[in-house]
Amino acid sequence: MGDEVGMAIEGGMSHEARRAQEKVHERMLEDYMTPLQADRYATYRRIRLKRETVRKLVNQTLSQSVPQPIIIAVTSYSKTFIGELIDRALSVRDECVAVRTHLPNPNLPPAVLSTTLGRPSAHIKDHRNRPTNTDIQASGMYPNQLDRSEGIWTEIAKDATLEERLNAADKGPLTPAHLREALRRYKRDREGGGAGFTGMSLEGVERTMARTGGRRLFR
Repeated sequence: MGDEVGMAIEGGMSHEARRAQEKVHERMLEDYMTPLQADRYATYRRIRLKRETVRKLVNQTLSQSVPQPIIIAVTSYSKTFIGELIDRALSVRDECVAVRTHLPNPNLPPAVLSTTLGRPSAHIKDHRNRPTNTDIQASGMYPNQLDRSEGIWTEIAKDATLEERLNAADKGPLTPAHLREALRRYKRDREGGGAGFTGMSLEGVERTMARTGGRRLFR
């Protein structure tokens, strides 16, 4: 009888034995991963969403207090969704990098380049668009310390390979524009059947009770 108490109904295995088996399977999976995949997997596992924040959002959306298992489920799905959205945003960023025709001139001092790119006309891709005296002095240098023939932008060779265009040093960080485009594509592709975008959660808590007939969704 004592042995039966510590046994799980599913599969006739104790919880300790099942956890040990899961760890063995996880190690087997990691053995077949490339170093890059292993690093991404480790990073993914380290990421945690604050359950207090998730609980607050879920309670506000459903206008009721939900049990802990629901919070765990929502947290897990949210983490997966965020990861997929970031992957799509990285693809969007790479697409933008692959089609651009110019890069900021690496021959200019970083301070001068940063100051120059901050002015409104800096986006003009022309070899005559060069740092002005004001830009140079604002960066803490003197005009005679700089080669005045250097423009702000350098043109990418038309025969450059995709690998050359996708140089990691030239990609830059993710921006809100990348994430917005990734979300637009996610909704366009109807990933997950559009769950979360067409459901009652976006219609406000004041309409949730009417749609559910006044019944609580969770007990």
